[in-house]
Amino acid sequence: MGSIWGQRHQKGSEHVAPTVCATIAHFNRLTNCVTTSCLGDHSMRAQDRARVVEHWIKVARECLRLNNFSSVHAIVSALRSNPIHRLHKTWAAVSR
Repeated sequence: MGSIWGQRHQKGSEHVAPTVCATIAHFNRLTNCVTTSCLGDHSMRAQDRARVVEHWIKVARECLRLNNFSSVHAIVSALRSNPIHRLHKTWAAVSR
């Protein structure tokens, strides 16, 4: 796998590891979606952001129930990213 993955940027090898590339692309899109939904609207208050964070936690729990570990990891990674992790008032408003 390592030797094949290392060749993915060479001309004519766009077909190399397509499922791995698709998994990475999905992970990145989902992470960006979570981050944007939490931070994209500057008019949101801490309580509003807390509701959005709670929604994503519920989605992650459902993904875990469905054994969709890649999506769980993407959601948790987004919620633990620095821009979202630093929202102290938002996390204080998130229910336990």
